[in-house]
Amino acid sequence: MPAKATSTSPRKHVEELPLEAAGPAATGRETAPEGTVLVNLGMWTANVRRRADKLADERRVSLDQLGMRW
Repeated sequence: MPAKATSTSPRKHVEELPLEAAGPAATGRETAPEGTVLVNLGMWTANVRRRADKLADERRVSLDQLGMRW
């Protein structure tokens, strides 16, 4: 089971997700025999924060509702 998602993940944090839950994050990735995929959540979070000024308003609102720490 994935760890509880927080907006304070360290940059090197990697989350193992079920393939069906990973959505676009699983595209082009190698999957484990258990049907899971590794997602670099810490890197994704760091990149989103760095590019926050370029996000669409809807995306920013969605992330705010999830508790994103900017």
